[in-house]
Amino acid sequence: MWDFEAFINELEVNFGPHDPVGDAEKSLTELTMKDGSCIVKYNVEFWKLVARVDWNESALTARYFSGLPLRLCTEVMQGGKPTKLASMHLKAQEADDIHWIQ
Repeated sequence: MWDFEAFINELEVNFGPHDPVGDAEKSLTELTMKDGSCIVKYNVEFWKLVARVDWNESALTARYFSGLPLRLCTEVMQGGKPTKLASMHLKAQEADDIHWIQ
């Protein structure tokens, strides 16, 4: 094989990823919710990746917030930005529900 990316892809298909934790961390860092989408898809992908990494709650809370679209960030920050992941998740979910009801 002369194509290195194809070679790596073939290895991963047959043997799994080389660094599953690193891959999950990279995916989690790059995860964003698209502005026109529902938060459920974002939450499913977020929690799937969280199960593979060993980050503390503060880092996960910051990462969750930074992946939200601006419309949700502004709603989440009203009344004070939550410092706990569960509170952040709940507040973002409620804001998204209200958005789609309107």
